[in-house]
Amino acid sequence: MKILEKIIEYGLYLFVFLLPWQTRLILRGGDLNGYWEYGTISIYATEILLWAIFVLAATWWIVNKIQNPKSKIQISNEIQNPKSKSAYLLICLFAFLLYSLVSILWSDSRSLALYVWHWLAEAAVLFLILRAVKFDLVKLAWAFVASAIIQAGLGTWQFLSQSTFSSKWLGMALHDPQVPGTFVVETALRRWLRAYGSLPHPNMLAGFLSVAMFLSIWLYQKIGYGFKKLFLPAVFAVLSFGLCATFSKSVIASFLLVLILWWIIILARRQSKEIKINLLKFTLVFLVIAAIFGATFWEPVQTRIIGAERLEIKSTTERLSYFGEAWQLIKNHPLIGAGLGNYTLAVHNEINPNLQAWDYQPVHNIYLLILAELGIIGFILWLALIFILIKNLPVIRRPLFIMLLFIGLFDHYFWTLYFGIILFWLVFGAKRKDFDTT
Repeated sequence: MKILEKIIEYGLYLFVFLLPWQTRLILRGGDLNGYWEYGTISIYATEILLWAIFVLAATWWIVNKIQNPKSKIQISNEIQNPKSKSAYLLICLFAFLLYSLVSILWSDSRSLALYVWHWLAEAAVLFLILRAVKFDLVKLAWAFVASAIIQAGLGTWQFLSQSTFSSKWLGMALHDPQVPGTFVVETALRRWLRAYGSLPHPNMLAGFLSVAMFLSIWLYQKIGYGFKKLFLPAVFAVLSFGLCATFSKSVIASFLLVLILWWIIILARRQSKEIKINLLKFTLVFLVIAAIFGATFWEPVQTRIIGAERLEIKSTTERLSYFGEAWQLIKNHPLIGAGLGNYTLAVHNEINPNLQAWDYQPVHNIYLLILAELGIIGFILWLALIFILIKNLPVIRRPLFIMLLFIGLFDHYFWTLYFGIILFWLVFGAKRKDFDTT
């Protein structure tokens, strides 16, 4: 049993470390006036690892119950106690999953809805594993940060060299800044390639790095003296530069919001002088790195801030049009929605069937997206789940979750893509006591 527990534990660390790599087997390519990513059905390599961990965890649970029938394992004990806070959380989680599954019945594409639902099911599996399996959160955080260092280094190289490479084994596509469709910052003089890392969009890399930066600060607070503690500010600097290289306005603004909220909480709760000094160190590191990056690459930075160039205007116009499409679908299906994972297909079927494939994009707002796909019923269930999660968090942890929810105001990948869904619920899945720094 001890060996099995260790395999599960280190399998979880490995899963977190490998999560950004998008290696996948495409089973069916989506086609909607051309290649359609949101209709493509694939199996990701990390999905296989996650299910292996789940099977081992289920085996461990069953064997433990057979050998020790009177033992109380956390998940089963929570369900047996209907008055516990965790029981309310689990009931809400399963109700949301059940409703999302039922939405398949009225979806235009049931196969696509079922495919996206299996991602939600995997997120729930990860959520339960994190709450049922014993693991060291410090080691899990180090696995996340180590993975982020690689991604930040790769993204920094991509930005500085203005080039990428493709690899089917690593799940990486080629991104040429001169090719339309590549995410760049276009100035009057040139097109600047934004950092992707191994992910399909710079904003996704930015979201991943921002969580790692939060974990870096937490690790610095958590661990004692030694090389690792001295190493963390340098790690944070690398992550900060990588975040700047993504040019993700929403994530950078979200991270600054986290810093401000964290300062407010620490000052309001009269935290120790050591905690204030530690946070001041990392705040200054970020501000210095951001200032150096801005001064060195002022041309693209200025373009992103002012937003007056062609691509910036085009991006803003497209986002506004996506909002219009979302509201149209919400009005068409106010109560039950258009069906899980069927947003872009519904735009094609109900709003405009003549767009190019790449123009069928989800609205860049997870709240409107969930409302459009699952209607008022599904949206209320999702909000209730998020509310219970945040309510049960210690105050010191809440800024991280506020950051993710704030990012969700300007992007969709926490709901539409495998990586984003898993990242969202990975962060939300850790038990209450694990992140306490007081």
